Amino acid sequence: IHLFKGPSISSILKSVLGHEENIRALLHSLVDQRMAHSLLFVGIDGIGKKKVALGIAQALICELEMAHRPEGFACGECPSCRRIELQQSENLLLISPTSAQIKIEQSREALKFLSLKNVAASRVVIINEAHKMNPQAANALLKVIEEPPAGSYFILLASSTSSVLPTIKSRCQIVSFSPLTSEQIQNVVSADSWILDSAQGSVSLAQSFFDEEVVALREKSFRVWQSLVNHRFTEALGLLKELSTTKDVCLLTTRFWQQLLRDVIVAKSHPSFVINKDYEDLLKLLEQKVGDG
Repeated sequence: IHLFKGPSISSILKSVLGHEENIRALLHSLVDQRMAHSLLFVGIDGIGKKKVALGIAQALICELEMAHRPEGFACGECPSCRRIELQQSENLLLISPTSAQIKIEQSREALKFLSLKNVAASRVVIINEAHKMNPQAANALLKVIEEPPAGSYFILLASSTSSVLPTIKSRCQIVSFSPLTSEQIQNVVSADSWILDSAQGSVSLAQSFFDEEVVALREKSFRVWQSLVNHRFTEALGLLKELSTTKDVCLLTTRFWQQLLRDVIVAKSHPSFVINKDYEDLLKLLEQKVGDG
């Protein structure tokens, strides 16, 4: 997700949405010259982990002397900072999955990158969706992640610690990122309350809910329950067939159902926590069914 607000006039980190404590701690370790050379950023997708990683890379590679950089933030204006923002720096390597995996060829690319003569104070390898490294790719990087060359840093991004191979995880300092609040997401996307709450802290998920097909899918997934509570079982079966066409459709339908049933549980005691407020009548019907046993 691209959350920049236009041409940079300061560091990338100053335009990050949320995560103030993590950024403060990371910059403090940079100023004190105790930044871990291998970091693992974990948190759900769409909350800004990659942007923070780019911001830390910018702070590491910035040409301005640390003594002139308040709290360790990059200047955002030197040539090195500009190239990092454009993701075109010769001191930055970005690795992402190809064909749903990070393969050994990409690990070899990282090793080659790190073997080159360092032309800046630091160089950074950012591995997006590091949990998708296949075993061969991970094994090829074990030694260099544990002991990167001088001035070299790894920043790995993953959805959770459990999804990362233990051999990789044990060699990194883990930094956990919390989901964004609905108010923070509202600063990026103007949306109905159900979108903000359904996103559960992810900007990318909130943005996906603007897709007309996703909106239609949500409506259809709730019609299943409307059909069931009204004993229209043939109609419900037909809708279920339409909602089982692809894996992505099934996963999204399941997400909507989980949130709907969650609403049924919390509606009575914590009505302000209800996500699907626009389906109040259905929630009442389902609550009644649950009460009737």
